[in-house]
Amino acid sequence: MDPDAMWQMLCESLQDLQKNPDNRDTRTHVIDILHVLARWLHMGGFPPTIHPIQKLIVRNWQISPKILKLLEMRRENASLSSLSNRDSDSGCA
Repeated sequence: MDPDAMWQMLCESLQDLQKNPDNRDTRTHVIDILHVLARWLHMGGFPPTIHPIQKLIVRNWQISPKILKLLEMRRENASLSSLSNRDSDSGCA
């Protein structure tokens, strides 16, 4: 699973939904992507890369800096965990 690709797909789908808010297929697609990303994170997967410049604005809401910071921290923790697992697998301390 590529969370960055899923994030990009989510952004594009939300933009489509903004243009056509009554499109049930697009709305369902957005919800499906959110479920996939949530399940991925719940299983310990790393979050998508989100740059502070990148803003997701749909109607009058956007991802807050607090959520961006939490995703950033989650990614860093996942990276550290991955390095730790790799070191322990190779016998390094």
